[in-house]
Amino acid sequence: RSDGRPRSAPAGRVKAASRASARLDASGRPGQHFHQKIPLDAAETHCDSAIALDRRYPLAYYLRSDLRIQTADRNNIVQMEVLIEDGKLYWRSEVLFRFALGKEYEDLEEHGRAFGPVKAGADLQRRRIGTQTRTWLARAPAGFAAAEPIFVAGLPRTGTTHVERIIASNSAMISAGETGAFAVEARAHSGGLPQQALSISPYSASDTSIP
Repeated sequence: RSDGRPRSAPAGRVKAASRASARLDASGRPGQHFHQKIPLDAAETHCDSAIALDRRYPLAYYLRSDLRIQTADRNNIVQMEVLIEDGKLYWRSEVLFRFALGKEYEDLEEHGRAFGPVKAGADLQRRRIGTQTRTWLARAPAGFAAAEPIFVAGLPRTGTTHVERIIASNSAMISAGETGAFAVEARAHSGGLPQQALSISPYSASDTSIP
């Protein structure tokens, strides 16, 4: 629309707030299906309901800020700034509050003030979440550089194929598939398998003993 306000909001964006409202308030309606749309005012009502019951509920603020373009006489900037300055928000909540605050300043075309909250939120998130791959690799134990083959052996229906596929998913590994060579070598080195072993059912193997 010409005023920058959408006619309706995708329910996927307000689903969490709807569920929060339903969880916190017995009169709240259950979340909508993802593919449905609900009126914008109803979406904001869900967010308002959640905030009324928990004034620090971050997702409700975040979604509410994103539902429409904020204006100079209708925004949530002061409310969010007070909560951030209070210093009692969990860090994940503070990240959402700062992102929402930056979005609202951007809506008001106060771009100089919009960047600060977004950067502060991103910096906070970066400090709390380990994202340095080199650090992870430095902590990892040394791997095996040997080129010997890896055999995955087991009875039928015990997950050997799954294990083999997991190992083969490594770029340094090449799967030879199911090979009979190992069984041939095992039989040769053991002098032949007892006849009892050839008739063992995988479902009763744990209860079977071979002399």
